[in-house]
Amino acid sequence: HRGAWILKNLYNEKIEPPADILINEPDIRGTTTIREAILKHQELESCARCHSKIDPFGFPLEFFDPIGGYRPTYYKVRRWVRPERKTTFVPSMPVDGSATLPTGERFTDPMSLKKALLGKMDFFSKALAEKMMTYATGRTPNYRDHEEIKAIAPKAIGKGRGFRDLVTEIATSQAFRKK
Repeated sequence: HRGAWILKNLYNEKIEPPADILINEPDIRGTTTIREAILKHQELESCARCHSKIDPFGFPLEFFDPIGGYRPTYYKVRRWVRPERKTTFVPSMPVDGSATLPTGERFTDPMSLKKALLGKMDFFSKALAEKMMTYATGRTPNYRDHEEIKAIAPKAIGKGRGFRDLVTEIATSQAFRKK
């Protein structure tokens, strides 16, 4: 889910299983970590096409538990100790957040993922410009709007530029003024 979120929201990629794919749950008996279960899922050829693109972005984020707390290991047991009013954790296996993108980039933890994502600001700025244009116009961008978004996106990440400049570019665009 985390890798799909990054691709959908930061890169604006459409993540949908192809219509001709039957979604089968793999046999994950014997797996002890989420990573192992996901890699079992990738063994199915029909699933591997999409998951090889999605999963590498999610593995480094395994260092965060479901509520966002940092965890260096998975926990075997979480126990509430009433007199002390705290939760004790019994560590289990260490989290393996390493991943390699199809492009060859390698991550080992959330910080290395962040560095890789910051290196792709052109993709992010285009995705953000498209989402802002969608919000500003109240409709999905059409073909003509995409050309304008391509022109706006690099201006927003230029030296000394920021989100305020992106909003100004969107507000002065033809697509917004003639919506």
